[in-house]
Amino acid sequence: MAASGWHYTTDYDNDANVALRVLRRRVFESGDYGDHHWSNLRHSFWSMPLLIKLVVGVSSLFVAAQEVIQWVARGGRGPRSIEEAVDLARESGTHSILDIDRCSQTPDFGVAFPLSFARRRELFGTDKPTLQDWESAGWLAPAAKLQRWTAVYFTIYEDGNPAQLAFVGVSGD
Repeated sequence: MAASGWHYTTDYDNDANVALRVLRRRVFESGDYGDHHWSNLRHSFWSMPLLIKLVVGVSSLFVAAQEVIQWVARGGRGPRSIEEAVDLARESGTHSILDIDRCSQTPDFGVAFPLSFARRRELFGTDKPTLQDWESAGWLAPAAKLQRWTAVYFTIYEDGNPAQLAFVGVSGD
């Protein structure tokens, strides 16, 4: 398995922790989280050598069987909370913002921290990036120097005013 890079935006809030809570709830309720490694792997499956196909196939069956067993043990339902989704993912992670539980001024495991002024200038050419600036730099560009299980956040501006908070991170194994 491998880590996944991901990015999200949410409405701007002066308090990044409030914005993070709203965003995590939205992602959880949408169900748009999980190990995207397997879905990416399926696209390249047919070009692999036969032995590798066999190993990947057996591994996929094992993972699928574990997921079915967990699903049956839960009574055929998905996780009821963000915490349960994170617990079910264990050390593999959810490969999403759900793996980030708080914002802080300094990097740490499971933490989103502000993208520095210098890094914003380096990536976007400005300290007040627009959505177009971010798109031009590349959605995952802010994650290029991140450690696994961390994220950065920064304000997206529209007409010179704060409009959204962007979260970009790397998580999962």
